[in-house]
Amino acid sequence: MTTDTALRALHDVQAEVRDLQRTVIALRAALEQTEAAGEARRLDERAATAAETAQLQRTVAALRDELERERLDREAAVQQARAEMAQEVVTLRETVVVLRDELERAQAAPAAAVQEARRQWNQEAEQLHATVRRLREELELVAADRQQAVQRAEAAARAEVADLHTTIMTLRDELEDRRG
Repeated sequence: MTTDTALRALHDVQAEVRDLQRTVIALRAALEQTEAAGEARRLDERAATAAETAQLQRTVAALRDELERERLDREAAVQQARAEMAQEVVTLRETVVVLRDELERAQAAPAAAVQEARRQWNQEAEQLHATVRRLREELELVAADRQQAVQRAEAAARAEVADLHTTIMTLRDELEDRRG
């Protein structure tokens, strides 16, 4: 090989080495940019995940608080119902004692007094039964009235919605006529 050929080959190799070095530098820069972008994306994903986790934790805490309030309200309602039932039991026991005393007096009295007491008790029981029936009927009437009121309100709402739909269609037709 001649010196010129060797020099030219050396020059070509050096040029190729410089090209390869530039390529390596460019590839390194691209790799660093890709890694930086990937890291930024991972940081963004972590931040989004952290924000979502925080939101979920706040939601869980709010739901837990609401559940606790509901539980406390139910417990209070149960306690109130128990207190009312206990008072009713006391009242019934007192009534039983009074009636027992009256029964004992009636048993000790002559047969006519017993019959009179039974008649009075039967009368009182009939009155109580009549009162219970009347209250039951009134309750049923109130429930029926409420149901009818709800149905009337629903019918009125449906009618109003239908009127609104008709008005919308009329206005839409007028608008299209004006545009057309």
